[in-house]
Amino acid sequence: MVGHAAYDLALQGKPAAALAWIKRMDSSGGAGSLPGITGFRKAILERPDSLKNVDDATLGEIVAKFGSSSAVESLAKKLDTVDPVQAAKVRRFAVKPGL
Repeated sequence: MVGHAAYDLALQGKPAAALAWIKRMDSSGGAGSLPGITGFRKAILERPDSLKNVDDATLGEIVAKFGSSSAVESLAKKLDTVDPVQAAKVRRFAVKPGL
């Protein structure tokens, strides 16, 4: 249920609302894997244009939910086609300080 709701919200172009929903439904207190995160990531990859108007703080949170550098790069490549500026931000957020 959580995954479907997050997926639907993200597909509707509301990634910030989907992320907030996932956080509200997290019963682990942030200690474990977030419920619904797989559906959320899938929707963002299907509709990268939903990230066009996302503020930097939210975009940083979204990038963090993608985990691996290859997953983040996949997101950035899809975003390149609709918003190269946001794609560049995704890549910057993925860079770990000190590396």
